[in-house]
Amino acid sequence: MKKVLWAIFLILLMNGIANAENAWVLWKKDKAIGTMNYTHWERISAWPNFDQCERAKIGYCAGFFQVDKVGSKSWANLCPDAYQINIGDASLYVEFLCFPDTIDPRK
Repeated sequence: MKKVLWAIFLILLMNGIANAENAWVLWKKDKAIGTMNYTHWERISAWPNFDQCERAKIGYCAGFFQVDKVGSKSWANLCPDAYQINIGDASLYVEFLCFPDTIDPRK
């Protein structure tokens, strides 16, 4: 009986270890400072591992920055992680972050 319990324990333990590699989620965090103060999180995409999420983050930040670069606003390109837009007395700080799918940064 002890051997059966021990075997069940090992199977459960191995299952937990196998599931330890969760998906990773790329998030975009907008933080406005100045006239309007707020923080907004947006889920961008999910990836099977951290390295792929990080590569996506680098590409997304660079692409987002290029697409949104219009007008005479003051921009600070902080990619691969973030960029900042200054408009008068207000600033918008946009950050890209990877979290395991078990973490929801909005909470």
